[in-house]
Amino acid sequence: MTAPFTLAPLPWAEDALAPTISANTIGFHYHKHHQTYVDTLNKLVAGTKYADLKLEEIVQKTSGASDAKDKTIFNNAAQVWNHDFYWRSLTPSNTEAGGQLAQAGPGWSARTVGFPSKRPPMPKPRWPRA
Repeated sequence: MTAPFTLAPLPWAEDALAPTISANTIGFHYHKHHQTYVDTLNKLVAGTKYADLKLEEIVQKTSGASDAKDKTIFNNAAQVWNHDFYWRSLTPSNTEAGGQLAQAGPGWSARTVGFPSKRPPMPKPRWPRA
């Protein structure tokens, strides 16, 4: 897909990940945060040499750019790609991890979103709290 870019639909209902991630959190992150990256990218690439490129091509061509505008284009294009990938990486299914992740210990599953069911205790802060 080339510009203008659009917000890709979520692969599941906004409440599908609850209670792990609330519908309110998904809605805000998707409709506000992700949409802002899409809208900003479209404004930045309009009328430029990037306007007819695919998202991945924009990310590749602006990665490591020294020009300030190209850096901003990279940031927004990479965040659009990152968020698209993020949404597709999550699942409402309670699936067990496999391979090396399964060997990391009991309690790991896709539903825990990368956290074991029994977490180690939080370390004590090294500084006094007010």
